[in-house]
Amino acid sequence: MHKPYLQVLDRVRSALAEQHVTILTETDVSRLLGDRLGVEMPPQTALGVSTPALLRAALEVEPSIGLLVPSTIVVRAETAYVTVVEAANPRLLVATTGDPVLEPVATDITARLAAAFGLLAQPIESFRLAAPASILGSGGHGE
Repeated sequence: MHKPYLQVLDRVRSALAEQHVTILTETDVSRLLGDRLGVEMPPQTALGVSTPALLRAALEVEPSIGLLVPSTIVVRAETAYVTVVEAANPRLLVATTGDPVLEPVATDITARLAAAFGLLAQPIESFRLAAPASILGSGGHGE
């Protein structure tokens, strides 16, 4: 997206709120690495998101699902006026546990995230539902 990082981060927060998606955690990744390791990097924030109802439903089906939720959205600056937004694919809940009962939960949060990003005034060109190969094995890929 050809917008400054902080402006995009604020728009993402607002769009998530409109879809009743709660930001459960927020980590300033660049500050954390700077403070702890002395590493300088472009601004990057990781948002852990879910909805209380979906989180409850997922935990009722699979108590260990807390290892995989909340879903993560990363907002990072590539340049002063180019910001990338990526989201972990909520379908990892189903793929990782192998439990098809979680499919409605994954489908609902996927739809909410897609709708939230659709609310942005300018589409986020780089929005990806990422499925890292390290989580899914060698067959992992984005959608």
